[in-house]
Amino acid sequence: MTSTLKLVYVDTISVIATFPQELVNYTMDFLWDELLQLVKCSLVCHSWYDAAKWHLPARDVIIKDRQTLGSFVHILMLKQNKGYANTVDSLMVIDQPTVSIVHSLPARIRGHLLPKLQRLAFCHLTWADTSPHSSFFIHLSSFQSVKDVTLTGCSFHSSEQVLRILKALLNLERLKLTGVTVDSPQSATLACIPGLQTNHKLKTIIQQCNITQKVHGLYVYQGLLNILISYPALQSLEVGLGCFLSWYQLQQFLCALHKVPEVTLSGEPSWNPICQINSNEAYVIANPLIRSDYCQITLSVSSAVVIQFLYLARYHHNEFHWLFINFEDAPSSVLQALMMNTLQTSELSQVHFGWDCDNVLGTNHFPAYLSAYNVGLHAKFRNVELTTHWFQEILFELLPNVRSTLPWIEEFHIQMQFHLWQQTLLQTFMTCSVITHFNYLDMKVWC
Repeated sequence: MTSTLKLVYVDTISVIATFPQELVNYTMDFLWDELLQLVKCSLVCHSWYDAAKWHLPARDVIIKDRQTLGSFVHILMLKQNKGYANTVDSLMVIDQPTVSIVHSLPARIRGHLLPKLQRLAFCHLTWADTSPHSSFFIHLSSFQSVKDVTLTGCSFHSSEQVLRILKALLNLERLKLTGVTVDSPQSATLACIPGLQTNHKLKTIIQQCNITQKVHGLYVYQGLLNILISYPALQSLEVGLGCFLSWYQLQQFLCALHKVPEVTLSGEPSWNPICQINSNEAYVIANPLIRSDYCQITLSVSSAVVIQFLYLARYHHNEFHWLFINFEDAPSSVLQALMMNTLQTSELSQVHFGWDCDNVLGTNHFPAYLSAYNVGLHAKFRNVELTTHWFQEILFELLPNVRSTLPWIEEFHIQMQFHLWQQTLLQTFMTCSVITHFNYLDMKVWC
C-alpha cells in the first residue's frame, strides 16, 4: 500500500489581507512598548503598518502630560528598546500650570538613557512663584550630550533660575529664549550654588519676544541682560528689538555687551523709530561709559531703524569691521547720505546692504559714493511673474545701468527659479547679449 503526500499551497498574502483588522489593532495595542516587535509587524503589510505606526515613537519626542511621560520612561527602561533610545535627538517638554511634569523629569529620565540627545526644549515653565528642588539641577547635569536649549513662554522669579539651567548643561552651545520673562530683574549670585560647574562652551544666544504675549519689556530686558553678563565669552547674539523699551535702553544694552563679536538685531521696536532722541538719552549716548567695538553687526530692520542706529554709531565712533544691513524697504536718500557719513567716519572692512523690492528696482538705489568702500549689494524681488515683459523692463535695463554707473562692482549674483513650462523663456534669457557680456555676473538658475 502506497501513501500519497498531498501538498497544499497557501497564499500568505491573501490570508494576512483577510485577517480581522480589529484583531490586528488589538495586537498592536498589546505590543505598544515592544518597539522591535512593532517594527517587525509594520513590515508585514499596509494594514499592519497602519495599526503599528501609531505606537512607533519619533526621534523628536514631545511630552505634554504625566501619561506621556510615564509611557516614555517605560519604553526607555526596557532593555530591548535600547536601540531606539540611541536615535532620540530632540526632547520637548510642555509643562502644565496645574500639575508640573518638568520638576520630576530629570529624576525619572536620566541622561545616560538618552546618550544622543542634542536638543532640549522647555515650554510654559511657571517658576515665578515656585522653584524646583536643587536635585532637579543636579539630575539635569547628567544630560551631557545636550548642546541646544530652547525656553519658550516661560516665566521665572529671577535670572538665577535660568542660569542654573544653563550651568547644569556643561556642553551647552546654543540658547534660544522666546517670550521669557524674569519677575525680579536683580543680578544673580551663583557663588552659593553647590555642585555646579561653569559652562564655558555657550557661544550663541537668541532672544525673541512673543508679540502675542503681553509682557513688560523691562522684565525681558533686565532678565536677558543678567543672563548675558554671566557669559562674557559669547561669540554670537541675536536679539529682537521688541525686547527694548527705548533707544536709550538699547544703547545701554549694547554697551554692556561690547565684547560680543557678532550681534544681530531684527524686527521692529515697540517705540516709534522716527521720533527724535531726547536730551537725556543724547547725553548718555554722547558720553558712553563703555566703548563698543563690535566685529560684526547685522541689522534686519526698516530704514527708519537703520537711520537711528547709524545715528547712535556716529556718537559712539564705533569701529565695526563688518556691517550687514537688510532693509525691509528700499533705502531713502536721507538714509544713503547718513550711510556715506558713517562709512567715512568708521573703519569698516566690509559693508553689505540688501532690501526687498516690489517688482521695480531703480538705479538710484545703488549709491555711487560707495565706490570707495568694500560694499556688497543685493536686492530680492517679491511676487514676480517671470515673463518676457518683466525681463525687458527690469533686468535688461537694470544690468547695463549698473555696469555703467557702478564700474567698481566685482560681483553680481542673480538667482531665479523657472517652471518647466518656461523653458523657452529661460533659453531667451540665457542667450541675451546683456547677460553674456556682463563679466562679473554669477547666474544660478534652476527649474
